Amino acid sequence: MKAGSNPTPRPVAFVHIPKAAGTTLHGILARQYPAAHTLILDVQRPEYRRNLDGITEQQWASALCLRGHMPFGMHRRTEREFAYVTVLRDPVTRIISKYRNLQRRPERAREMAFPPDRLETLEDFIALQGERNALNFQTRMLAGWVEPDAPLFPYAQPLPDEALDLAKANIEKHFAVVGLQERFAESVALMQLALGWRQVGIPRRNAAPAAADRYDLAVHDEIRKLNHLDQALVAYAAKRLDEQIAAEGEDFERALQGIKSRSRVADNLQNLVRGSGLRRVGSLVRKWRVRTSG
Repeated sequence: MKAGSNPTPRPVAFVHIPKAAGTTLHGILARQYPAAHTLILDVQRPEYRRNLDGITEQQWASALCLRGHMPFGMHRRTEREFAYVTVLRDPVTRIISKYRNLQRRPERAREMAFPPDRLETLEDFIALQGERNALNFQTRMLAGWVEPDAPLFPYAQPLPDEALDLAKANIEKHFAVVGLQERFAESVALMQLALGWRQVGIPRRNAAPAAADRYDLAVHDEIRKLNHLDQALVAYAAKRLDEQIAAEGEDFERALQGIKSRSRVADNLQNLVRGSGLRRVGSLVRKWRVRTSG
């Protein structure tokens, strides 16, 4: 069925995979759904369990958007059905990006209990991920194999043999769109059609490069081998994305071109601000983004 043929009236749940364009999508969601009807959770934070238990029945009943670093399955805490979305990323660039982010942010590494000596090399980091059952993390999140009662690291148990099948089954039953960071504009265009969003623009952010080419190809191969479930999941998501795009036809092309056009205009204005230092123009750019995106 075409994603946009019957925009879902259901509330939306965004499973934010770390280092997979989530910050940008959070910004888009913030302009689509009012803050008063948005619930934000983060399994990477120590206060996650407390925040989760603190959500009242009234908050669950009025929520239009649930988003954050959370596994699939939060809808089970309420009788309501949520339309899930997420964005996946090639496991090699995602893990390298995560590693470099922790190197740049020692306070974040301490918060997540990463010993400094395990961040000295990428190989050390990969080995630690294995010890903590944090490999194939994207599959874990979509399979819902993260226990809210357990600390994030180490996980309570390794992934079951059927984890990939569980993730795929959840996708087919509950996910409106599973996007890819490498095809982000296409992914957002499908979300716009599937969820009945107002016009969307994608703000350009100064994201740090993953710098995957700095590392030996043998390391790439090792990451792919250790994260073979994520590799298969990304391939599955790419095929599904192609099928949804084909089903949308001209509607998809119009949505995609609209996103590119709005993003291009905003970026040109932003460049003008940087070049001239006109604060007033900067304020107008921000207001324009809000008006056209939400």
